[in-house]
Amino acid sequence: MAQLAQVPRPARRKVASNAPSRPGRSAFVLLAGSPAGATRARRAMADLSSFVPLGPINSDAALRRRVAILEALDQLDDPIARLLANELAGAVREYEEKAHPIPDASPREVVRFLMAQHGLRQSDLSDCIAQPNLAAFLAGRRALPVAAAKAIAKRFSVPLDVLL
Repeated sequence: MAQLAQVPRPARRKVASNAPSRPGRSAFVLLAGSPAGATRARRAMADLSSFVPLGPINSDAALRRRVAILEALDQLDDPIARLLANELAGAVREYEEKAHPIPDASPREVVRFLMAQHGLRQSDLSDCIAQPNLAAFLAGRRALPVAAAKAIAKRFSVPLDVLL
């Protein structure tokens, strides 16, 4: 077995402890524009976070509470509230992906679901696809035309890739 050559590592530069570090700049400094503003931002964030639990969500009740708080934060026009909302949104997304995964569905199942959710009949989608073509698609006799998929995706505000 051949010996691998040892590649020397470059010497690490020592940085004075009081020198600002570009990669390590906190979101607070970037948000506030200065270290003094960052201190005020940190205090404001601490005040807000005392009312809003941060960290992982472990139940549907905690999820409902965080979503309500997130909706309230979205109404505020404040950079600190936006920063806190981003943290909450990440925790909500992570919990929902783990606790309530969305199974893969065929385009046929997606269209059926959208029709049922909105209480629609096949004729109600005539602005997107002709009723005989929709009937054939839902019966599995033909594929959904791309133009119809685009129209349905636009009508229901869903990503086009779930229909293709």
